[in-house]
Amino acid sequence: MNSFIKANRSQLQVKDVYELIQNYRQDREASPFGMDRLEDALKFDKLENKELEAFATSNIRRAADWIDSLCRQFDCGFLLSTDFVDCWSISGSPSIVVPLVVKTSKKTVLPVMIGAQFGSDEELLDLAKFLAEEN
Repeated sequence: MNSFIKANRSQLQVKDVYELIQNYRQDREASPFGMDRLEDALKFDKLENKELEAFATSNIRRAADWIDSLCRQFDCGFLLSTDFVDCWSISGSPSIVVPLVVKTSKKTVLPVMIGAQFGSDEELLDLAKFLAEEN
């Protein structure tokens, strides 16, 4: 991360990852998404490439297995959440966030994350399109 920051210092306007985190945390307009992950990552010992690849592969597989097991458990093709669920990003399985309009006394827009099993990209896009048309 520091190498990336060093190469892009003029655009990022920070000297290192610690300053990036500090600036992000102090900016009330910034979304803190991901900063906790970055802070956690900084606590890890540096891994060699083979160790890092094995670690990543293991976590990718676990995320994909978790998604598959939930879909089997609930006998469904899609899972919805009002929170960000990073397993889809990790696993490479498709996900999308769609704004759903909740019609109560006052119109409220609720962002909903929808995820599916690996290879269900087209079906997920069809569902998102359907939901957008219905709202």
